Amino acid sequence: MATLTEDNLRKYVSQRCINALEKGKLIKEAAVAKRLISTLDGYEDLQNFGDLRQIDQASAVVIDIRDWTVRAATLGPYRTYITIECFLPVMAKLVAFFGGTVVQFTGDGLFALFYRTDIQTYTRACYCAAYMMLTIHKIINPILSASGIPSVGELPPLECGAGLDIGSCFAVKTGSEAFATITPYGECINNASHLASGVNRVKLTDRFYKFVQYMRDANFGKIDDVNWHLNWAKFRFPTPDF
Repeated sequence: MATLTEDNLRKYVSQRCINALEKGKLIKEAAVAKRLISTLDGYEDLQNFGDLRQIDQASAVVIDIRDWTVRAATLGPYRTYITIECFLPVMAKLVAFFGGTVVQFTGDGLFALFYRTDIQTYTRACYCAAYMMLTIHKIINPILSASGIPSVGELPPLECGAGLDIGSCFAVKTGSEAFATITPYGECINNASHLASGVNRVKLTDRFYKFVQYMRDANFGKIDDVNWHLNWAKFRFPTPDF
């Protein structure tokens, strides 16, 4: 069975950073979009979506970066591109590893759905959110520091929030054949997106908590009558065997 270690994830993020340092120099050129395209793990699953895809039961995971607009304005295009290349590819890699599908990228984050039929679906989604946060703080933020990218200077650490919920949803593919985008809809996605507004926290609804409350290595705390948070700092690398 496969696992992900801190070392192999650090190498992955470091390589994306090195590539971004070189490719990002193209930002000032015209028609640069095609030359800066990023290949992301798990995104190939989008070909499984038709014009309309109904999913009766799925776990929605949303993660995004706090104060992204201010950050991007402060850092400028080149340093912003480096930041996002250190962040989104490894988040997508974790989604793919834990068996989810990246449905939509939001610029500063992503939506993922876990809709496989095995009984570990909810556990996998919860592990994914925890290891996303752990990866940000143990791997990405140190790489973004001055010692990690000396030619660029210090990049401020990422502060992110993640949210989880379960329920029915559907996804619509819009646009042209070559440039279609996927837009997900559903209460579980709305709830997960709302819970992702926290700072360095993984939040989940009560109905999601009931499926994962006995998960190995997990420690939960109640926020209010309908929401919980997961103490992701209790997790360690390597990832669990699946």
